[in-house]
Amino acid sequence: MGSVLADRYELTRELAGGGMGTVFIADDTLLSRPVAVKILHPELARDPGIRERFHHEALAAARLSHPGIVATYDTGDSDGVAYIVMELADGGPCARSSTSDRCHPPDVAADIAAQVADALENAHRHGVIHRDVKPGNILVRSDGRVQVVDFGIAKATGAADLTRTGMVIGTARYLAPEQAKGNAIDPRADVYSLGLVLYEMLTGQVPFTRDTDMATAAARLTNYARPVRELRPEVSPALEAVVMRALAREPADRYQNAGAFASAIRDAASGRVEEPAKPRTAPRPTPQPPPAPAYQPPVRSSPRKRHTNPMAWLLVVIALAGAAVAIAWAVQEASSNDPATTTTIPLNGP
Repeated sequence: MGSVLADRYELTRELAGGGMGTVFIADDTLLSRPVAVKILHPELARDPGIRERFHHEALAAARLSHPGIVATYDTGDSDGVAYIVMELADGGPCARSSTSDRCHPPDVAADIAAQVADALENAHRHGVIHRDVKPGNILVRSDGRVQVVDFGIAKATGAADLTRTGMVIGTARYLAPEQAKGNAIDPRADVYSLGLVLYEMLTGQVPFTRDTDMATAAARLTNYARPVRELRPEVSPALEAVVMRALAREPADRYQNAGAFASAIRDAASGRVEEPAKPRTAPRPTPQPPPAPAYQPPVRSSPRKRHTNPMAWLLVVIALAGAAVAIAWAVQEASSNDPATTTTIPLNGP
């Protein structure tokens, strides 16, 4: 081609095109190495805000260092052309190019998705959300190693990917529901998009596809994806469960980070059954009535043994007898001195 950017990067041939830009193979004449150069589409580059975000996100991606992330080397403007210079990977997109052979063996699909999830987890820990996880941004090398490209590009272009005609071929199909609604997103949006990629690798098709990009993006707000095993019965129930959980419409119902998604994929692929999802909050304990007080029988003191003393009994008897004699004498004495008590009543008349 012969075009040179920034007096340094000589473009040799076009490698791939997408909704946001075109990727070229180029020679870095300063360091004498082949590189990949992504040039932002002219329609987007004319917007100063998009161009500024494009460079800002490229700088954020350049700070990422992970085997599963294509390295970002440089970014800049050259005569109104906004570009990013990246490592030239030798792989191709993870999606099959042949329509008749788009399915991967389940173990291969699981391995690719788990490697991507590892890369996403690293990026998320550094505050970078990809926002555009799709087969075209996942490169599979000849040795099976996977690398992810284009971190931050979707954020740089903002909502333009859904509003500009013809700019989102292949992108709207992988948006999370919250992205389609224009809501704020977090790493769980990347989990959803990767779930769609894994679904496609297993079944050969993407759910929610409609006639237009806007209709495709909106379809996931009211529809659910068909279960994986309805389309590919040989996929294990465990791996199907992992995919369907990643595709939950509500972010709170998905895996809460890419690392957990990667672990679940590997567990399912190796035959270890995925543990049931834990509730979002600890269940409130059921109120219980206070326990009834236990019956306590009254404590009775042991009867004390009475020790009888014969002499004591004798004294009591003598005292009682003396008292009886004294009372009798007193009564008799009182009767003899009181005239009112001496009247004689004849029993048989006068």
